[in-house]
Amino acid sequence: MKVLKRSKVKSLAACPGCQQLCKRHSIGRRRLKDLGSDAVVEVRYSKHYCSNCGRYFSVGVPYAARGRQYTDEVRWLAVNLYSQGFTLAKVRELLIKRHGALVATSTIHTWWAESRSEEIDKEAKGVRA
Repeated sequence: MKVLKRSKVKSLAACPGCQQLCKRHSIGRRRLKDLGSDAVVEVRYSKHYCSNCGRYFSVGVPYAARGRQYTDEVRWLAVNLYSQGFTLAKVRELLIKRHGALVATSTIHTWWAESRSEEIDKEAKGVRA
């Protein structure tokens, strides 16, 4: 398995609650599935504690949203292919054959539905502005 290591470790970060600069409390690690056969991105990130408001927080990982197993690149490609008219099964097949990303069809459909709701929200905000 190919592991690509990335680091987003910072010694100081602003608290999202009170904006005070906080020292690093510890270091976390996430493993994300990426495009390419057996490619995994291992991201180290910093966790912080704010002594002012008592809040624990971490520096975001730019490659994937919180709680996601796959990088944004895999998600974007799957949604793009499905939006172009490929069936869910064909999108899954293409992701496996060309990129080695084993993604369930239900996951692809969920990503597509989320992207549609994000587009609708953006359009609604644009109308109100």
